[in-house]
Amino acid sequence: MPDEVKNDMNFKQAEFDVGSSARQVLSTLERDAARLLVRLEIASQEGLRLRSDKRRLEAMLRGMISDAIQRAPCGRVLVSAGRHGGRVYVSVVDDGEAVPGDVLAASLREAQRMVALQGGFLDHESQQGRGTMVRIRLLDPAQARHSGPIPLPLVAERAKAATISDRARGAVGEEVG
Repeated sequence: MPDEVKNDMNFKQAEFDVGSSARQVLSTLERDAARLLVRLEIASQEGLRLRSDKRRLEAMLRGMISDAIQRAPCGRVLVSAGRHGGRVYVSVVDDGEAVPGDVLAASLREAQRMVALQGGFLDHESQQGRGTMVRIRLLDPAQARHSGPIPLPLVAERAKAATISDRARGAVGEEVG
């Protein structure tokens, strides 16, 4: 994720079409995919809308797709987006080599923090012979209209706890709190 996105803590939430954003990100990575003979695919529910920071989501997707392309030379990368259980999900799946869980978790730490700050979840799975899946789940804006606002204090506490936990695992003697 670019530093200017990572370090900017001003979230600019707006409603946008997820499929259009994913297609735009894929178009910026077509050359990289072609160089490694990777086929890019997208499957998105028509008119799927999300209320989020579009710039951050696109930066996270760009990083996730770029990593998937590198893992799957001569393979496929599928970006899918849909609605399920009051959440909008965006997944990136590749059929490349499996990545050890701790390595994958470390590479996704910043994206996970950004998703948590927006009230969402990021999960991943990687299996030998099956590839890797990374999924972002955010609150469905249609659901949010009926259930009220996202409790931001809880979102901020969860993100703060993740940051404190990361620092605690980091340098010894670093003040935490």
